Amino acid sequence: MLETKLQSWENRAKWKLPQMIWLKNWEQSTTKWWPKSPRESPEHIYVIDKLKILQYTPHKPASINNMVAAALIETQNQSAPFDKLLNQIPQYKWRLEGFPPSSYFQILPTLEDVSKTEILAQRLLGKQRLTTIQVNSLQTLPISLHTALNPEEWNKLELAAQYEHIGQVLKTTLSLKRFLIEKKLSERRIMAFQCGTGFPLPLSNDSDFVLKAYLPYGEGILGYIPKPGVAGHTENDEDILQEKKNPPGMYFYEVTGENGEKITIVAMLGRFHGYEAVDYLFPHLVLATLPRVLKGIGVESMLTTYASGFDVVEDEFYTPPEMGDYGYVLVNSDKSREVELTHPGIGNQKLVGIFGGPFRPGPTRSSRLGLIQQFEAAISKLHPDNNQHKLPRRHATLFYDGPSTPDFENAQEWADVRGDAERILREDRMIDPHALFLIPSKTIAIAHGMSAFSELAAYHQVNLGAPETLFNRVLPFLAIAGCTDGIDPRIGGASAETTHDLVQEVGNRSAAFIAPVISTYFQLLASMTPPIEPVYYF
Repeated sequence: MLETKLQSWENRAKWKLPQMIWLKNWEQSTTKWWPKSPRESPEHIYVIDKLKILQYTPHKPASINNMVAAALIETQNQSAPFDKLLNQIPQYKWRLEGFPPSSYFQILPTLEDVSKTEILAQRLLGKQRLTTIQVNSLQTLPISLHTALNPEEWNKLELAAQYEHIGQVLKTTLSLKRFLIEKKLSERRIMAFQCGTGFPLPLSNDSDFVLKAYLPYGEGILGYIPKPGVAGHTENDEDILQEKKNPPGMYFYEVTGENGEKITIVAMLGRFHGYEAVDYLFPHLVLATLPRVLKGIGVESMLTTYASGFDVVEDEFYTPPEMGDYGYVLVNSDKSREVELTHPGIGNQKLVGIFGGPFRPGPTRSSRLGLIQQFEAAISKLHPDNNQHKLPRRHATLFYDGPSTPDFENAQEWADVRGDAERILREDRMIDPHALFLIPSKTIAIAHGMSAFSELAAYHQVNLGAPETLFNRVLPFLAIAGCTDGIDPRIGGASAETTHDLVQEVGNRSAAFIAPVISTYFQLLASMTPPIEPVYYF
């Protein structure tokens, strides 16, 4: 009977996921699926009666996960692996008190990776000759005494902060995953959206884009995610409070694609910026908490957005960007030197290296081409004629955390970024030609933003030498910048007229175009079978 169930599940899985390779050896009673990119689809295999029947990944459609889970429930008591994992990490037990046994299978992959990460962190802590008791005492050390620490004591303080950070990530992940399961939002693929200035929450309705829940930053489940404090991102600012007075935090949506497949969207309103974090003792740990939690709950892809000033390398064939245009971020760099304090890979990394450390595959940290293609498809779906003269233009964009952060640009800062961009564009193959083919505008824009570099690095971060977990993987992203002002630092130029209020006003005017596009984009992703790869029509 079990073999019949597995054969049925395997056949349906082949139909659902034709691009995956199946290797079967019934003599050894194993069925195994190998993803194209193991680091982007971490494996979790559970064994029942010596038969490996489940390999859960956040990229696999919910219908298949549920089918396998049903076989698990029928053939083995799920409380055994659940209790075993939880007993390995007793300090996390209270996070799952009262959790219903019928939902154990949904949280088992997350719990397994939380347990694996915590046990490894304790082992690494022991190698540094530190105990959890010493960590707790170091965490309570008054700030006034930090300057009196010698290098060895400071190293111990940093290790204690790393261990505390790991605990905060794991606790938040477990609690948030439980919340999603209880709201019936975890039985499907999960994607995330970070709202920047001028990028509103998706348009919700009562049918195919339904708002299901909300969690505030800085309290409860998200107690370790700092509340934004910058104008335009705080709860007291009218400019981000939309018609329904939405405060900053996480908004959870159930989205239905055209084919009936459902996904969960975690939309984040309000952003805690890097230059806010520099007041913390270890700002790179504070900023890395949210990206690592998103990986931990199984987010499949990320749409992150920013408001920025736009410029262009002068060329007779390029039409300069205008206010209201958008840019797909293909190259990202930091000119503000904020990254020296906020990059997730700085510091000794002796403990937090299990999340990815300073290592990452490839140098670009670029928007995923398949996601760009789907965003353009969403625009075409809403605007079939796709008249580029009527719609906001979309440019290939070199995005810089500007040297003026968080001020506006003067002549030297403008020249620094312009010269850097000119050198990039003079070199061959610095920008992916496939990306340029997908983007309608042939202008390559320069965007001056802030606090993007460390965020994108955290999504791209992976340590090939550390154990594979949900936390240690690349999170594919699509980064989009909205052009809210032009950059011209000359006397009487656009930079002299720019104010934060003007930036927000331009962003709000653009919302009428971009909000339905974002909703349609996620509905298109809901209808697709992952992983998402671009299709070229050369």
